[in-house]
Amino acid sequence: MYEDTLAALIGSRICHDLVSPLGAIGNGVELLGMTGASSGPEMDLITQSVQHANAKLSFFRLAFGAHGETLIKPADMRKIIADYTQGTKNDVTWAIDTPLTRSQSRLALLGVLCLETALPFGGKIEVSLSGDVFCLYAKSERLLWDDALWKRLYTRDVTGLCAAQVQFGLLAKGLPELGRHATIVGNETERVLRLAPA
Repeated sequence: MYEDTLAALIGSRICHDLVSPLGAIGNGVELLGMTGASSGPEMDLITQSVQHANAKLSFFRLAFGAHGETLIKPADMRKIIADYTQGTKNDVTWAIDTPLTRSQSRLALLGVLCLETALPFGGKIEVSLSGDVFCLYAKSERLLWDDALWKRLYTRDVTGLCAAQVQFGLLAKGLPELGRHATIVGNETERVLRLAPA
């Protein structure tokens, strides 16, 4: 438990410390644009890269950082997700209209990251709340589903995971902490990940 908390705090610290320099770069680019000192595709690329980096940091700070009982508004969640998915092949909808705690939001975002691994060709994800059950619905013409990877949500075995799969380990460990378990149903083009009370 101590190691998990420490890892989450490290994630929060990294994201927090990177926000300021990225913000400074963004402000510098904006000032250059206002003075007309530089324009063109190079400046557009820098601007887009800074925006994308900031969006990823906001998303990762919530998904991988320290969690707690602080409430996060639906509008804030939608902005974080919209910024994160902008320019990608995936369309993620946050269909929850009530504030959630940071811990609950973190669990849902980890589920989104897990489902993203099944959508390398693009697709849709919708996050909703039915009673006390999180429902994460994914759809794509070509789902790439790795059963062995998804079984880790039940076995909670994190050995052999690579960096790109860390969300599976975090979700597996986070579920019992919030008194939940995962179930998955679906077919070749649609899957539903349910995070329900145990």
